[in-house]
Amino acid sequence: MTATERTIRVINAISNWTGRIVSWLATALVFLIVVDVIRRYAFGRGSAVMHELEFYFYAAIFTLGAAYTLYKKGHIRVDVFSVRWPSRKQAITDIVFFFLLFLPFVVAVIWRSTPFWLRAIEIKEGSPSAGGLPYLYLLKGCLPVGFFLLLLQGVSQFLQDVLVIRRKAQ
Repeated sequence: MTATERTIRVINAISNWTGRIVSWLATALVFLIVVDVIRRYAFGRGSAVMHELEFYFYAAIFTLGAAYTLYKKGHIRVDVFSVRWPSRKQAITDIVFFFLLFLPFVVAVIWRSTPFWLRAIEIKEGSPSAGGLPYLYLLKGCLPVGFFLLLLQGVSQFLQDVLVIRRKAQ
């Protein structure tokens, strides 16, 4: 096994592990929503903490789950033309769009969201709502962490495309 293949395997394992955590967060979110609905409509007791916790879980699922979705090839693609192309041509196209669209966008989000998150940690930013959660910086951290995981998985996909091109060239 080459170093490239080992790197792909490690990154894919990280994405798979993250996907498992996110699946448990999704299960917990369903439970939270059910409890919140029962509390609100059966007992007339809403809770800002429950509502914010649901929001935190949803945001974590969405941002942290993006890398897993890319790993499982669950992202939307426009394959009208490329579905008929040979695998080498598909790989070349994926590499071009990796550099033109994916990489600049993901790096920009990480670059712009990290100071936002670090500032929230520094001031121990909490919810602006009375009785809300005191850990808003955890929510803000999902953005740079989730996009970093997405970047890793994008690199894995890029390396896989490089291997496809190398194999077809031989």
